[in-house]
Amino acid sequence: MKINVPALFEKTMQSMLYCSNERELFNLVSIAVRALEFDYYAYGVRIASPITKPSFSLKNNYTNKWQSRYADKNYIAIDPTVKHGLISTRPIIWSNERIQEQPEFWEEASAHGLKYGWAQSSFLTPSSIGMLTVARENEDRYLEKTPCNQTLLIWGSRDFPL
Repeated sequence: MKINVPALFEKTMQSMLYCSNERELFNLVSIAVRALEFDYYAYGVRIASPITKPSFSLKNNYTNKWQSRYADKNYIAIDPTVKHGLISTRPIIWSNERIQEQPEFWEEASAHGLKYGWAQSSFLTPSSIGMLTVARENEDRYLEKTPCNQTLLIWGSRDFPL
């Protein structure tokens, strides 16, 4: 039986609107991400208030080891996808082979299964930015060849119900 990915994704996104708690919400995010054949997701929000000390909030299903490494090395300060997302709402398709900036970062991300992915930010309010990232360990065969799935990700990144 062939799965109707757009219908499953839309049903999951609609269900997110009625979540009663964060755990339920992120279980649905995981379903939506897997429907598009990704293994991992991250949703981050930066609130630039006060402007001198912005705060960050991040929810993801990355391995605990990668989450610890990312925090310990303060990778948020050099992550090329985050840098891109802070200045542009254009989606970025990435792989550790394509992006030459910050090779140590990409080498470590790759070692934790984050080899291919897609990210897009959206400006939530004048002082806050949200960014959805999805990633997988296997080749990036899907997004560039299947515009429908990139459209679904754009929708998800802009209407993420946080």
